[in-house]
Amino acid sequence: MKETSIINHTISELIEILGDSDQGDGLHVHISQNRFEKIPISYPFRTDSYCLFLLVSGSLTLQLNLITHTLKKNEVMVAKPQVVAHIREMSPEISIISVSFTVDFILSNGFKKEDHDAFEFFTGNNIPKLKLSDEEMDSAVFLSKILERNQRFSLEKKPIKKSCYNLLLNYYYTIMLLFTKENSLI
Repeated sequence: MKETSIINHTISELIEILGDSDQGDGLHVHISQNRFEKIPISYPFRTDSYCLFLLVSGSLTLQLNLITHTLKKNEVMVAKPQVVAHIREMSPEISIISVSFTVDFILSNGFKKEDHDAFEFFTGNNIPKLKLSDEEMDSAVFLSKILERNQRFSLEKKPIKKSCYNLLLNYYYTIMLLFTKENSLI
């Protein structure tokens, strides 16, 4: 039996595969709207970045470390670096926002790794998936678009980018805490 190895992609390589322009320094916001005619990466791979997936419309089925997950409208999921990812299915009407960032981005922008380790949804052994309310979804899309615009047009304005990034992560963290608290009361 022939052994196959999992391909490792850097964040820059993934950006190129998706047909985006590199936004620089280990942070990338991808906003797709029904532009994929086929699955852009049809094989299992690993990446060097964290990734937040926010499904705006359609559905996405992917395997993360051989566990199948299906994301539907208004759902968000987090994947850590070195997780083996394999996109299995995408609906034709898919619209997805992904925010990817490397550990180097975290460390080179004055964030302490410990601050991010506090976000249990990044460091836990599970792969969290949340269903957002319409209001939460609108806010998450808005914050993602602000971060993406600042990435494209404000590369020299690190404090703005850092604030937008921090705001978006803290927003997801707050939703995760509320979800955890609500579900522990049941």
